[in-house]
Amino acid sequence: MRITQFNLLMCLLLIAFGSGSNRNNAIASELLPTPDTIRSFCIIRKDSVRASEYHFEKKLLKNGVILFNYISKEDTFSVSCDTLNNEYKAKFGGNTVTLDAEKTRFYTISRKDYKVLKLVGDKDVTDGAFSLFVNPELGLLLSKSNTWRAAKILCLDKDNVLLTALLYRIQTDQDFFYDSIPNIQKFTAPKVE
Repeated sequence: MRITQFNLLMCLLLIAFGSGSNRNNAIASELLPTPDTIRSFCIIRKDSVRASEYHFEKKLLKNGVILFNYISKEDTFSVSCDTLNNEYKAKFGGNTVTLDAEKTRFYTISRKDYKVLKLVGDKDVTDGAFSLFVNPELGLLLSKSNTWRAAKILCLDKDNVLLTALLYRIQTDQDFFYDSIPNIQKFTAPKVE
């Protein structure tokens, strides 16, 4: 899985740094994607990768809750962030899941700090736990299964070097991106009769 992630990351970096004439403009540009309402994600399932476009909508509700809606031909999902009350939810199709805010990191890129929340859904479910990495300004950056080889990563245009750097920082932060391994203090060998 790490080799696949590394290969995908290297492809993204090659695309981002491939255009020499636009490199200086990309560094000076803001991290935010263009204001259009389309977001593309790379959908990874085991050994296959495909791109999918989503109609994206960000809403700021009256109570301060930020709602990110994503709609495509294949699926629909939304992420609700109430950072004031530390309440987070995701809706996939018709199922709503409460998310646990596991960790928060601030990454500095070009002298600007970007907040990234690690939200975990179905935390105590053996084969169903998943992590969402969300920026309150941008929405979903990436999601991954905590058990299976599946992920959804925001696709980048070749001129957005800063967003490439943010995704790289998230994926290489061992304490943030990867799930903790339980610390088993005592192991009892099974009895054989």
